[in-house]
Amino acid sequence: MGTKYGRQHQKLRAEWDIQVQEGGVSCARCHEPIHPGTPWDLGHRDDDPAQYSGPEHRRCNRGTARIWKQRAEQPTGYAWFE
Repeated sequence: MGTKYGRQHQKLRAEWDIQVQEGGVSCARCHEPIHPGTPWDLGHRDDDPAQYSGPEHRRCNRGTARIWKQRAEQPTGYAWFE
């Protein structure tokens, strides 16, 4: 299975993985501990997706993507004026 992330992402994730598996790393999004052995993602900053925020619980990271997608699909403006 391939990945959509390049070498820099894979290297940084591998470095973080060592710390996550040792314990003591908190989720960059919810600030709760990421327990060794649980799924996690290397999260991106909401204000600059080119920058990493750090390890995030997989559910926190992917839940945020769903929220941003839903917001983008919501109509804007004031339809009741038309």
